[in-house]
Amino acid sequence: MYNIAVIPGDGIGREVMDACISVLNSLDIDFNFNYGEAGDECLEKNGEALPDETIELAKNADACLFGAAGETA
Repeated sequence: MYNIAVIPGDGIGREVMDACISVLNSLDIDFNFNYGEAGDECLEKNGEALPDETIELAKNADACLFGAAGETA
């Protein structure tokens, strides 16, 4: 099983991640998707664009999928 960090980010990032995960789920490979926050919305909500929790999630993953970040992130 592969641990994948999924960081949708802002805007179109969410749509891109949905499509990407759909494709990955169609493969005959076991994935464990773990979600993290980053981007403008995260900055507004948490006071930082890339929280330590998301950094740790990415460090401990086999791969990272990142959607998009807004202009201020």
